[in-house]
Amino acid sequence: MTDIQNINWNSMPAFLSIREVAAIIDRTPATVHKMIKTAGLPATLIIKRYKVPKREFRAWLEKHPVRPHKKKKGTIQ
Repeated sequence: MTDIQNINWNSMPAFLSIREVAAIIDRTPATVHKMIKTAGLPATLIIKRYKVPKREFRAWLEKHPVRPHKKKKGTIQ
């Protein structure tokens, strides 16, 4: 799971980009887009791009912990 206790929320802007969210939860931007559409991840369209409100994302993450990726066989770490 993503350890939200170790995230420095104060240093982040009020709205996060898809790439920033993807980095926080260790997923690809494509996966974050899917989570917006299917898992209720809060997002707002601003000038044709999704932005995730930091406060709502933090609350969502507390209710929906993100599990770490399973490593695939044969991949180099």
